[in-house]
Amino acid sequence: RQLRISPVDSIVVDSLGPVEVMSIDDGLPRKVHRPMQEAKLSIVMPSYNQGAFIARSITSVLSQSYRPIELIVMDGGSTDQSLDVLKHFARKDARLRWYSEKDAGQADAVNKGWQRAEGNILGWLNSDDIFYPHAFRAVMKFLAKYPESDVIYGEGDHVDIDDRFLTRHPTEPWNPKRLEETVFLAQPSVFFRREVIDRCGLLDTQLHYCMDYEYWLRLARAGVSFRYIPWVLSGTRFHRDAKTLKHRLAMHAEVNDMLRSR
Repeated sequence: RQLRISPVDSIVVDSLGPVEVMSIDDGLPRKVHRPMQEAKLSIVMPSYNQGAFIARSITSVLSQSYRPIELIVMDGGSTDQSLDVLKHFARKDARLRWYSEKDAGQADAVNKGWQRAEGNILGWLNSDDIFYPHAFRAVMKFLAKYPESDVIYGEGDHVDIDDRFLTRHPTEPWNPKRLEETVFLAQPSVFFRREVIDRCGLLDTQLHYCMDYEYWLRLARAGVSFRYIPWVLSGTRFHRDAKTLKHRLAMHAEVNDMLRSR
């Protein structure tokens, strides 16, 4: 059965089937099946006054064909219609939990969500971005197929305010040396095992624009295993109030400072 991952690309996800992994019992290695139902995926969504887009972001998570998920929305005290949207979705789907409280910025909100998360696999989606249909199923299948990989990342699109394709994010196959030169990972298309946080910690709350880039660099330098999958998983929205567009000079200055300090 062919599953559409994005408006552009597709993959025969179900053909991967059950995965055989090595298990050690009484000192003897043996192969066992690890059913996908065992793995729960937790998505954290930081948000502040994104009432114009958050319903579409939430829908892109809760409508995924892979069902063992939870969505944790960390709202920073929105004053627009965001809380009404959250209450509406929470009444309909118990997999959504939300909290509205002041935070120290986006990185702090994501960290609080990850600390509350119950899943084996973690990711984050900003409240103006979207996941494409069946993205989670593809990610979980590949994580099961490659148990040695700590991080799975795919391609990502840039979309407009109406979800229409603009450009493709310049994603590249994994190369830690290349990552030192440019951030080629599309943030919402990155998923990782919970053990990564235990090993490398949380996002740097001192950063406001490049917390994801710093985190990927930190993981790479710690020897975390990344695996690239050539499937388009998400859309990052470009609009006039998007932080990385509205404050482009501040973003570049923070990236340069972060790289010099490492």
